Amino acid sequence: MSSLDVHIICKTDGLCESAFDGGPQNPRGVATYGFFICDEEGRPIAKDSGVVGEGGGMDHMVAEYEAVIQALRYLIREGRTKELVIVQNDNQQLILEMKGEKKIGRGSYETKYNEAKKLSSMFAEIRYKQITGESNWEADCLSWKEHRRYVSERNRLI
Repeated sequence: MSSLDVHIICKTDGLCESAFDGGPQNPRGVATYGFFICDEEGRPIAKDSGVVGEGGGMDHMVAEYEAVIQALRYLIREGRTKELVIVQNDNQQLILEMKGEKKIGRGSYETKYNEAKKLSSMFAEIRYKQITGESNWEADCLSWKEHRRYVSERNRLI
């Protein structure tokens, strides 16, 4: 059995929503991400979430790409680049762009796209697959959890 017979699944998700009632959502809201990494049997390997930023330059594509970047960075740190990696996301645009089937759109996420492509090149084999939002619930919950935490902390400081 070669190492590519075993694969890793990275479920990634990002969002950009308002930081306060009536505030800007997408773009210019709070961009957060989440990722959930498991083996082919669904056994968890890692999960994480975080805030990308708030305001100018933030949109849902920045958040989606940050989720991919953070998941790939984790796998690189852990020395998991020789295994087949399947990145799953419910955003069709991201999947098509990463597969090279669509040119990237104009926007603030070009730098994130370039970083994701560079990180992807460090893997022996990496695939991108679109999944439904329902199938991406682990990463979705993590990105929403991070958003709620950020908004709660922001409101506490006001």
